[in-house]
Amino acid sequence: MKTIYMPESGQTTDEIMITKWYKLEGEFVKTGDVLFSVETDKAIFEVESYCEGYLHSILYSEGDFVSSGAEVAYINQTGSEHKNDKVLSSPLAKKIAADAGLTLEEIFSGNKKVIKKNDVTEFINKNQESIASDDNKAIPNQINKAVTQQQQYNNISGVPQFTISIEADMTQCIKILNALNSYLNDNAKITFNDIIGKCVAYSIGKHPDINVSYDGDRIIMLDDVNIGFVVESEHGIVIPVISQLNKKKLSEIAIENSINKKSAQSSGLSADKLFQRAITIFNLGMYKINTFNAVVNPSDSCILAIGEITEKPVSINGEIISRNYVNITASFNRRLINEIQGAKFLSGLKAILETPETLFI
Repeated sequence: MKTIYMPESGQTTDEIMITKWYKLEGEFVKTGDVLFSVETDKAIFEVESYCEGYLHSILYSEGDFVSSGAEVAYINQTGSEHKNDKVLSSPLAKKIAADAGLTLEEIFSGNKKVIKKNDVTEFINKNQESIASDDNKAIPNQINKAVTQQQQYNNISGVPQFTISIEADMTQCIKILNALNSYLNDNAKITFNDIIGKCVAYSIGKHPDINVSYDGDRIIMLDDVNIGFVVESEHGIVIPVISQLNKKKLSEIAIENSINKKSAQSSGLSADKLFQRAITIFNLGMYKINTFNAVVNPSDSCILAIGEITEKPVSINGEIISRNYVNITASFNRRLINEIQGAKFLSGLKAILETPETLFI
């Protein structure tokens, strides 16, 4: 019997959601076959089988959250039933049973391959009246806590954050973007996300204390500027990351962002797009949203909420002229960044967005 484990995800929290199973229990599996797909806070990727045999048992269902390194499935290489005296169970089922004061042997019906979460909760529900008669307070409360704990994995909690907003004149960025795109082919067309990402990398170069990540119990200073860009997919929001963005040309950033977006919207992103990042860019300007707050990921130092670029009249040297402005709201992880650091970084970003020609000097 071979065990399939949940791979490491590269994210701060080790809880990963199973989005889809591609094989059924009892089905023959070849080495390299895709068993299931998972979704992290950064991407969606597929997990392949490292061995050949019959898929004996699936321990988790679609939509369940699983820890990195946890047992996910068993593959029987002979095709016959696995015979031993040990009662097999998923880790979550084992935990729920333990919290309810039950043993796996009490729940095992004799005709189940593996005890799963639903088996435990069904057993508890059927026997709830008799259990409650012995201890009518502690048991139901512990059961409820164990069952609902799984749903809490998807909530971002305990991340202290603060927000700072700033308005930047994008008139020069628009001119440079249009000028560059007139010389580029369609595959390398630059978007506002690309140029904002490049400006963010430049500002981080001036304020390196922003380029940090939180790894559960320690702060990591990052050497390269890796920036995540929020993308909508059929599975929801994913965040592909462009690594070493500070070392890439605008055209290279544009091509990589375009490829990442198409991959996320079609088959999903591969695991090699899971880079450690400090900053995420979330642009809702295409939906005519002017201002919004985004929730910073527990591992990030900052997420930038980008609104729509709007034209407005302003007075410059006594003359009323039209300029193009964007609102940027930055949510900072207070574990990593204080208010003064955040303000300096955001002011620096505004300065480079308003004079982007500095990027080419």
